[in-house]
Amino acid sequence: MGAVTTLALRPGDVIAERYEVERVLGVGGMGAVVAARDRWDGESVAIKALLIEQAAQGDVVARFARECRATARLRSEHVARVFGTGTLPTGVPYMVMELLVGQDLKSLVKAVGPLPFKEAAAYACQACVALTEAHALGIVHRDLKPANLFLAARDGGVPMIKVLDFGIARFSSPNLAGDALEMTQPRAVLGSRAYMAPEQMRSPHDVDARADVWGLGAILYYLVTGRAPFTADTAEAVMMRVAHAAPPPIADVRPDAPAGFERVVLRCLAKAREDRWANVAEVARALSPFTRDDALAEDRATVPLPRSALPSAPSTSGLALTTSGTEAVRPSVARSAPTKAVAHAPPAAAKHRLYSLAWLALVSMGIAWAVMTALLRFEGAVLSVKVAPEAAIPCAAPANAATPATSTPPTMSSAAPRHLRRPRAKPPMVTRIP
Repeated sequence: MGAVTTLALRPGDVIAERYEVERVLGVGGMGAVVAARDRWDGESVAIKALLIEQAAQGDVVARFARECRATARLRSEHVARVFGTGTLPTGVPYMVMELLVGQDLKSLVKAVGPLPFKEAAAYACQACVALTEAHALGIVHRDLKPANLFLAARDGGVPMIKVLDFGIARFSSPNLAGDALEMTQPRAVLGSRAYMAPEQMRSPHDVDARADVWGLGAILYYLVTGRAPFTADTAEAVMMRVAHAAPPPIADVRPDAPAGFERVVLRCLAKAREDRWANVAEVARALSPFTRDDALAEDRATVPLPRSALPSAPSTSGLALTTSGTEAVRPSVARSAPTKAVAHAPPAAAKHRLYSLAWLALVSMGIAWAVMTALLRFEGAVLSVKVAPEAAIPCAAPANAATPATSTPPTMSSAAPRHLRRPRAKPPMVTRIP
């Protein structure tokens, strides 16, 4: 049956009284992607819908719903963003996404050949940002391959990778109804065998984030060599090579491979998952040195390293789709690389040190002022104490004189410090003359 006769959406159709279909972008084995215009604001969007005959298969519908749920939860700019989902009057499910122009990495390598190591490492690091958030939410992609990494562009032509197709993702921490359900037995083995981890081939249910680490390693191998790490004439032979054989050395194809790059890739492709990188954040950190261009006057990294604990912040970037539309001009990584952190920018570091010194000077001046004020107050308190006049010492009186009344000699105020008080004067001895 031809693909045209099975399309659920055709140019001119209006969906939900809002989206008008303009053209078909691509048709795959299970669904099709069309470009449409939003009648409310005039923006262009992409709509993905299952083929009519596929909509009758429960496992295909479940896979499509799984992709909608997984994609809608992720907020990273490196993950396709979903605007909404629904069901056509014919019963075919669909989802509305932002339309982007670009091409997947498989098409890019076929068109231009193996990529520079710096460029391949940068694209893999961007994918790690998206996967870090997915893994933090308990979502394992399970179908990483070059065709599912889409090269789009931000405003100004800055290259940006989008991770696509979470249709066979595994939810280890289900939050919504249906997340814990797996594919039915007839379609239990899903994914591309050449990029599938050995444990996923043995049991697709017994996988964790390290299965995606394997997928990243296989993608990196493909990007720099132009071939998959494990190839054979039959699917069974591919599975045997994945399980038991080592991939051909990258240096055999690329003698210009930088030192250490192949070690990063081979650790991703370790047969035992315990021997791989523990998570994709570690992969990104290991690849970070290869994303820099030493020829630039100011060393710049192409992407920030992902944080393993926190998902990426929400972004307004759109959804990338693998389409058969016009390919965009291949962007330059060196041209569009954002600057590194402040620690690697000398002007900013000098400014930071200047601010720190100024702050320390202000603090020191404040402390000195407080000490001087306290000393001046203490000195003023001492000088303000007035010493009382000395007590008069009575002289001898004549015999017929009346003895003066005994009076207590005046003393200094008790408020004065003890060391400033004068001792009491002893009364004189009066001698009587017979």
